[in-house]
Amino acid sequence: MTEASKPDAISLEGWFDPKDHPTFFDSFTDDERAEMLTEDLAAGRSVPALLTAVITMGVVLAASSVLLML
Repeated sequence: MTEASKPDAISLEGWFDPKDHPTFFDSFTDDERAEMLTEDLAAGRSVPALLTAVITMGVVLAASSVLLML
């Protein structure tokens, strides 16, 4: 992974500060927040994997149809 630049790192720190987001921090326990963040990270990784699988299947189907026409 690439390291965030200084301004990006400073702006990202605000997402985890209870003063800036009191409703989020008051509404959920630490375990619930950790679970939500874990699920968000997993979803962020699964989207590229799904797109890769769909594109790969399309390429395989296109190649097989070309080979069948020869």
